[in-house]
Amino acid sequence: MNNTTDFNLKKVLPAILAIALGMLLVMMDTTIMNVTLPHLQMAFHQNLSHSQWVITAYTLSMATVIPFAGFLGDRFSDKKIFALAIIFFTLASLLAANAHSLESLIIWRIAQGLAGGVVAPIGIGMSFKIIPMEKRGAMMGILGLPMLLAPTIGPALAGFLVKSFDWSTVFLINLPIGILALIFVLLFLPNFPANKASQIDFKGAALSPFAFPVLIYGVHVGADKGWSNLGALGFILGA
Repeated sequence: MNNTTDFNLKKVLPAILAIALGMLLVMMDTTIMNVTLPHLQMAFHQNLSHSQWVITAYTLSMATVIPFAGFLGDRFSDKKIFALAIIFFTLASLLAANAHSLESLIIWRIAQGLAGGVVAPIGIGMSFKIIPMEKRGAMMGILGLPMLLAPTIGPALAGFLVKSFDWSTVFLINLPIGILALIFVLLFLPNFPANKASQIDFKGAALSPFAFPVLIYGVHVGADKGWSNLGALGFILGA
């Protein structure tokens, strides 16, 4: 391995870790709520169908913003949007931890989803810009770690936190992870130039915030009530 390769690897690896931390922050929150849900029911004296909106609202809001991620990254710089998404996600986590009702918690979960929805698309896009072709196999393996770790770490961590403390700690744990991810982003991610001439399909932009959430909601209904359920099929076909 020559010095040039060593130098490139030392520059690329911290940037990939910064992207992976940001993705782990968001992906872990998609799995952490399954264990927390019964505790939310007791804390807010709500039934399961109402409490499940804490999960559904998060997923739907992520689906709403994902189609716009590429345009936002191009227009305003990938690094800037990625960093802002982590900041807003972390702040929304703090507000969710201090929610005084299920309705307010759902609102902050929507805010989390809107911020988190751009993290994975922009993160993957940045990785292809900074990883040399010959190193993509090894580096993409590191970038894939959040997808492998989140389903394992999320429920286990949530179980420990709600058993040892209370439900709010599953959101407070995002603060140190979010701050660490932001530090890595600011220190190690290169600056990507913004393309002010970037265009967006306005018809698609107008329809996608309805189509994507409707599709995701149809999947939720199908998983909950069965795939033969007319409501689930209607939502999926309608999308």
